[in-house]
Amino acid sequence: MLTRKLVGAKNLENHHELASNILAVVGTLNAVLLGLVILEAQSRFQQARTNEAAESSAIGDMRMYAEYLPEPTRGLINKHVGTYVKLVRDVEWDSPPAMQPNQEAVREYHCLWKLVCEYNPTTSKEQNLQASMLTSLTQSFDLRRFRITTGRHGLPTILWSVLIVGSISTIVFTYFLAGRTLKMHVFMVALLSLPLSMGILVVYVLGNPYVGDWKIRPEQFMRISTGPLPITSNSKP
Repeated sequence: MLTRKLVGAKNLENHHELASNILAVVGTLNAVLLGLVILEAQSRFQQARTNEAAESSAIGDMRMYAEYLPEPTRGLINKHVGTYVKLVRDVEWDSPPAMQPNQEAVREYHCLWKLVCEYNPTTSKEQNLQASMLTSLTQSFDLRRFRITTGRHGLPTILWSVLIVGSISTIVFTYFLAGRTLKMHVFMVALLSLPLSMGILVVYVLGNPYVGDWKIRPEQFMRISTGPLPITSNSKP
């Protein structure tokens, strides 16, 4: 409205062809960039959800392997896994990124690692179990590092700057197109601003999957029981 008043509708009409061509280029570039960033944000979000399931499954497998080891190793592993899962689920997950990793959870993990590494298998079955447990521990810790690092770093600032500047430029260029009626012009600009704003909102929500109200929840961690598994040494796997 201010542009129309200061420049004048007649002057805007005289530059319609130039403004339309520039708007087409700016709008296309911004649309392509916004679409690519949305795909990247969605990919990060989906990857984080998959990693959460893999991380919890890897640490949960520790308890299943431990059920076929003798005491006291079996009980100690079961205890440390339960404590670790509870700390990650109830404390670490909702902590600010700057306060992660949780030191108590790290201590429990190192206790698990020490227990498995220092265990001396006496049969080939126990050797296979120990190798599987070390693999699960390594996988879980690698995914844990990825989760903490991703939570600290969202989309780059320069990318946000390009998105916002591009969207503002696209909207501003519509001011230089004068419709026959002001109300219709305002309505069309509002319709253009809506999908641009929604696109940036999607990037904001999905850009960092571990921060915000829409962040990924530790659903698989919640499904891991903290009590002993109903498996005996005579049970078949």
